[in-house]
Amino acid sequence: MPCEEESSRIPDEAAEKLDLPPAVPPLTSLYLYIAGSCNLACRHCWITPSYQPDGGNGQFVKLEYVDKAIREARPLGLRSIKLTGGEPTLHPRFGKS
Repeated sequence: MPCEEESSRIPDEAAEKLDLPPAVPPLTSLYLYIAGSCNLACRHCWITPSYQPDGGNGQFVKLEYVDKAIREARPLGLRSIKLTGGEPTLHPRFGKS
């Protein structure tokens, strides 16, 4: 997946609608570490993982917390979310509703 250039600046008219205190920048992105599991499948990983033969340690963030974080961040200017972990696709709810 190619990297996309992100703008850390929200257009002035959008920033005015955020109702943030003066000099407080908008929160434009969140990195959500949703999985403590790692299958060591990413050659580009900058985190030094340890091998877990069963695919993980069973530590996953409850999706209710993820939902709450997103809902609270949107009024602050949230524009992008990056799921990470370990390996976020190992989360037992990944791809399920």
